[in-house]
Amino acid sequence: ALFRAAPVRALDVDSRDRADLGALADWPHLGRLHRLNFSSGWFGADEVARFARAPHAALTEMGFEGESLSPEGLGALAASPLFGRLRALELGALQFPPALLVDALGACRRPGALGRLGLPNNRLGRDDADALFRLPAVRDVQHLDVSDNPLAADGVTALADSGVVRGLRALNLSGTKPGVHGVKALTEAAGLAGLRLLDLSSNALGPNAVKALAAAGGLRGLRALNLSNNHVRDAGAQELAASRALAGLLELDLCEAEVGDAGAAALAESPHLGGLLRLDLRARTGRALGDAARAALK
Repeated sequence: ALFRAAPVRALDVDSRDRADLGALADWPHLGRLHRLNFSSGWFGADEVARFARAPHAALTEMGFEGESLSPEGLGALAASPLFGRLRALELGALQFPPALLVDALGACRRPGALGRLGLPNNRLGRDDADALFRLPAVRDVQHLDVSDNPLAADGVTALADSGVVRGLRALNLSGTKPGVHGVKALTEAAGLAGLRLLDLSSNALGPNAVKALAAAGGLRGLRALNLSNNHVRDAGAQELAASRALAGLLELDLCEAEVGDAGAAALAESPHLGGLLRLDLRARTGRALGDAARAALK
């Protein structure tokens, strides 16, 4: 009755009982859905293949997390015509080895319509990165989330060298621990002009990594930069304030980034950051900003 009365377009299947993907494939309202998410099920290849053959012309976004999908199920999805029509896919904290995730996505032999790909918290490391970022499934992605994966410097360098960055509009590297070398590799990559959002939060980055960002001419198109929960400090904030390359920023997140009075004053007085619409300098720990710094920021 609900689906007859309301224009439902997205459905999250989060049940203690295992969802019946076969029954869902025969569900008369499936063709109305644009997005479908699962958080349980451990769907295998046969179930996913049957679902992928169902009439669901409107379905363009899917999400799986935790124990909802087996590696064989992901491989069946990646090999199906449905995968080629998906515009967004979220695969979060899947409960199988990251090498199997990469192998399963490799079943997609040519780029499709996929513009958003989320792979957060899948234990993807430096050994997985080179193969992952060269897959056809990833080639034309514009919004990429690989947050909370231990990519480290080598993994982020593999991303920078893969050519994937040339098409990116948004990149989430939060919690990937790229270090100074990974940040430099990223900023030196060709084709970053289209990047509008970069999230480098929670990476233990210090002023040297921030200096590399501030000097990156390829980031002139950036509109939002998240450096929260890093060791930016006053030295890093001063580098950001002096950066011509980051003059297009509209949002700068330095929450819990250890920025003090000198750094706050530099940001407030920057000749390049006058276009900022949002600057976050909140700190739950440490000394609060002094009166002079607060006055400069108003």
